Parts: sequence; C-alpha cells; structure tokens
Amino acid sequence: MVGAPSNPMTDSPDICRMLAERLGGTVTTLHVPMILSSAHIAAAMRQEPQIAIALVIGVAWGQEKVKAIKACLIGSYISALTTDQATAESLLA
Repeated sequence: MVGAPSNPMTDSPDICRMLAERLGGTVTTLHVPMILSSAHIAAAMRQEPQIAIALVIGVAWGQEKVKAIKACLIGSYISALTTDQATAESLLA
C-alpha cells in the first residue's frame, strides 16, 4: 500500500509511526545502517539495552529496491517486511 487510505501522499515514515502507535510501540528512524567491523562488536552492541530491538518491521517496495530488501532479510536487519505483491513475488523468485 502506498500512502494511507485517507491521504495518498502519506509517506513511509508516517505510516510506520501510525502503525507503531496503534500497536503500542515506538519508532526509531535509522538514517544509515550500522556497519561494524566484527561479529564480536556486533554481539556486544546487541546486548546494550537501548539497541536491543525485538521486532524490526521494514517497509519498502519497488523493483529497484529488491536487492536491498533481500540483503536486509538475509542479514537479519529486519524481522518483518511490509511490501507490495510485485516486490514480494520478486523476492520469492
């Protein structure tokens, strides 16, 4: 779905914020991915309370994003994905 039903100009961050509010959660915008030099450092970072995130929902669609979405899924950067049917079918192909 692109945009909220009441306003087709609503963008992804707004949709994520609205979803989090309805589910009683919070939204933290990550402007860039966190790239760490070793698995040891990554494991240490995951143990920090402010970084421990139980559920990360990715919201993305479009053929130009398929490679990036696939990389996020393989790398476990996201644990759930909201997308359109064409993008989902490309990811499963």
